[in-house]
Amino acid sequence: MNAQNMPRIYVHRVTPDFFSTLRIPIVSGRTFNDAEISPTSPAVIVSEAVVKRFWAGQDPIGKRVKFARSRRAIHGCRSLAWPAR
Repeated sequence: MNAQNMPRIYVHRVTPDFFSTLRIPIVSGRTFNDAEISPTSPAVIVSEAVVKRFWAGQDPIGKRVKFARSRRAIHGCRSLAWPAR
């Protein structure tokens, strides 16, 4: 694998209320809790697109992803679509 075909990751730190405030459904697992909002927390939430690409037909909860020299555990999967405003 080289830089041209290596998967890219986009990271956004959010509060535990982020998904419910924007009405973005969590389709499996759960959202963050207050203890998981620190930058060192190993918890991540991924999109359905990530799950379909890397774990098609599998439950992503508990799977680990490597990010910035550390492994993070998937705690939730968010929907790709959410209600229009």
